[in-house]
Amino acid sequence: MSQSPPPGWRPGPDEERPSWMGAPGYQPHQELPPHAPMPGAPPYPAGIEPDPAPVGRPGPRTSYPLALGATSIGAALQLVILLALAGPPPSSAAFGAVVGSTVVPTALGSLVLWLIARKRAWPFWLLAIVGVVIYFAIRLLATASRLGAA
Repeated sequence: MSQSPPPGWRPGPDEERPSWMGAPGYQPHQELPPHAPMPGAPPYPAGIEPDPAPVGRPGPRTSYPLALGATSIGAALQLVILLALAGPPPSSAAFGAVVGSTVVPTALGSLVLWLIARKRAWPFWLLAIVGVVIYFAIRLLATASRLGAA
């Protein structure tokens, strides 16, 4: 393996040449320019500038009314199950109390769902599934805390 002198190096009149420059088998060669591509290499790709960032309104997002509608599916499902299992309520005041007990969990569940999904537009079916799960989780916590206090 032969070593070459640094590019542009020439021995001065009073400098001594390195010992390997006069060694048997040494062949001086011409250095390639520093940024020349290797022979046979493909050309460098052209520099492509990325598109500028979009300016203006951000993309579609999930709105609070959409989250409220998705969570209210859970409240409607609970009322249907309650009416199917327990039958019709004895009075309109009792029915109003049952419907009224779904308002706070629906509002709280829709707020939680909106906080989770507000950054991007979720499809409604996914909002409905997550909304129903959140609604029933809040109802379960409310019922468990009411039973624990009694």
